[in-house]
Amino acid sequence: PHHLTAVEAYESIFSYRMEHYIKRQGFCGTGNLVVRRDIFERIGPFKGLTVAEDREWGHRACFKGYHIRYAPKQVVYHPARPSLDALQLKWDRQLTHDWAECSSNWGRITWAMKAMALALSPLPAVAQIICSSRVTGLRNRASAWFVLVRIRLFRTKRMMLLLNGADASRHLEQWNKFDAL
Repeated sequence: PHHLTAVEAYESIFSYRMEHYIKRQGFCGTGNLVVRRDIFERIGPFKGLTVAEDREWGHRACFKGYHIRYAPKQVVYHPARPSLDALQLKWDRQLTHDWAECSSNWGRITWAMKAMALALSPLPAVAQIICSSRVTGLRNRASAWFVLVRIRLFRTKRMMLLLNGADASRHLEQWNKFDAL
């Protein structure tokens, strides 16, 4: 569409980037995953909502010797989240999963450095927004940048709260709350 909501503009550029997830992070969102049944059974089921299921399953598959590949002609459309609140809930859940893996002192130091870098990251992202073929028009690009700034500052704040002892587990209860609307 020509006139996107701010969240739609942001998610058009920064969400559902399956090629990035596969090539750089070793997993695929399950909405885009095609796998033979016998291979799925060898890898095993998803582990549940207490972990980042897509990522954990993909890493388990890679560990067992399977290769996840990107198929550019396989396109799955997914609607954007309905609001900034819904996007924040998504990030709360994802940060909860990531925080669970930060038990060592070095993990916590890395977490703090990542949080600080995240606060500055919207500046270099301007080039990515301007060059993106996923949105058109100045209004949509400005909206995407506005949400990017808001969500990255939100994530920075949440990361620092977790580092200072905030309870992360309560965010798992909110899983998919807005997707049901």
